[in-house]
Amino acid sequence: MKILVINLGGLGDMLFSVPFLRGLRDRHKTAEITLLTVTNSYGIIENQKLFDKVVELSAGSSDIRRMFVFKYLRLLSGLRKEKYDLSINLRTVVSFTSAIKTALMLFAVGARKNTGRGNSGTTFIYETAVVEKQEYKKHEVDYHAELAEKLGFKPGGKIGIKLEKANYKFASNFLAKNRISPKAKFIVINQEARWETKRWLPANYLSLIEKLIKIKNIKIILLRNKDTAFVQVVKKIFKKVVILKNNDIKNIAAVIKRASVLLTNDTGIIHVGAALNTKTVGLYGSSDPFLAGPYISLNRKIVICKSVHCAPCNKLECSSLDCFEKITVEEVHSAIIKLLGVE
Repeated sequence: MKILVINLGGLGDMLFSVPFLRGLRDRHKTAEITLLTVTNSYGIIENQKLFDKVVELSAGSSDIRRMFVFKYLRLLSGLRKEKYDLSINLRTVVSFTSAIKTALMLFAVGARKNTGRGNSGTTFIYETAVVEKQEYKKHEVDYHAELAEKLGFKPGGKIGIKLEKANYKFASNFLAKNRISPKAKFIVINQEARWETKRWLPANYLSLIEKLIKIKNIKIILLRNKDTAFVQVVKKIFKKVVILKNNDIKNIAAVIKRASVLLTNDTGIIHVGAALNTKTVGLYGSSDPFLAGPYISLNRKIVICKSVHCAPCNKLECSSLDCFEKITVEEVHSAIIKLLGVE
């Protein structure tokens, strides 16, 4: 049997799918399973031996949206030659336009049977599907479990990340270099997110850091992907804040695993923290924390999301950001203090 798993989402989407993928692998031990994904998403689970082959698309969002243009025809043609028995799309299809694009992709791949997730107006493209409704208030992981049940198997275990010795060594060396002892408490802060509608206001982060550095015996590590204006301001004002820049997500994960608390916007990092069982404060604006919140026990997370008339909108741009403006520095500070267990 030949199975094609399609997951064109980001880091969090890949982690959400891990229990489903383990169950699929256990159910079809002798099948040839191929993953179609985007660059930078698969690396976090590549050592879990869930696939026989991996086909990666460019990570650029514009490339994903244009995946039906000429540059991807060769890729889709190659997949068609594999003659898959089953294709499984793990990203929910939410609009009619997306349904048509997905249907074209599935037609090009030519699997004998197609299955996936969507709403009542988009699942017509599948032979077997899970129908989603916003009022269900279910998590992505639970929708994956429902799809697994329809396909005749159970998800395998929890979301997890397998770190290597080199990752643990990096974390130990990084912390030692910055005089953070093995037993020291420290907070990891991720201010970044791809879309502005997923970023709490930079000025609020600065005010929060000013309050956090006053906590006795607590270190602060700021994750940095790019040398942004925000990072430059932090470097200039807060000399005690440690900056972590590393392109290896597993090295970053190894540091997060040792953290006392992770504070982050709704981006892939929040799901890395949850997968490692790190206490997490998550800030949500345009996205729905019921669907894509940190999948971790309630006593190890605090999700802050304001009820405004337009949220969750899932928009990539917004002129007001009311959802984030209503999240105050004081309540985020209180959430961190609560998880730290300090006065």
